Amino acid sequence: LIVVPRLKKFNEHTDDHQIDLARALEEKGKALAVFNLRNLAQAIQKAKHFRPKTKSSRAKLIKRIGNFLEECTCE
Repeated sequence: LIVVPRLKKFNEHTDDHQIDLARALEEKGKALAVFNLRNLAQAIQKAKHFRPKTKSSRAKLIKRIGNFLEECTCE
């Protein structure tokens, strides 16, 4: 996944919140961020081998259900 934030200075958006989002996604290993279109070709090459970091939402759900059942007093 490559993200290219739209910028206020080019009247592409009302503010630059997309820069913060792109940085956060990149820092968490979820996406590759491109802040200068000159770097887009390089990012495309990098994306061919990029595997985003993921958390198993299934494991999180199972843990939450388990915690709920432990707290439940069904008498």
